[in-house]
Amino acid sequence: MDYDVVLVSFFGMFAVVIGLILIVIILQWRRNKRLPKLVVNAEFLEKRIQKVRHSRRGKVGYHTTYSRLYVSTFEVEGGEHITLFVKKPEYHKLKKGDTGKLSFQGTRYLGFEKAEGKRK
Repeated sequence: MDYDVVLVSFFGMFAVVIGLILIVIILQWRRNKRLPKLVVNAEFLEKRIQKVRHSRRGKVGYHTTYSRLYVSTFEVEGGEHITLFVKKPEYHKLKKGDTGKLSFQGTRYLGFEKAEGKRK
């Protein structure tokens, strides 16, 4: 078996996978950009941290690191639930039962302005 063919095939498939991932990210970004920015009344329901594992080959074996994605779920008028990724400082400010104005654009979280003194 010719190892050059195997090596070229492997890197070719790797490049295709990376290319597809980039295309999906760009298409989602463009979709969000085209959608209107919405501000709706909402109640904050829950939050969770999603750990993402990253492995890469180093000089001596593999090196694994983890990153965190901060996920928050809101209930908007009409009972629909919207789950969005938020930044760490916003994540820590949100408390279950908070009500206020949720700003978002497609899948992009823009902010949550709490109503003064209102909590379910």
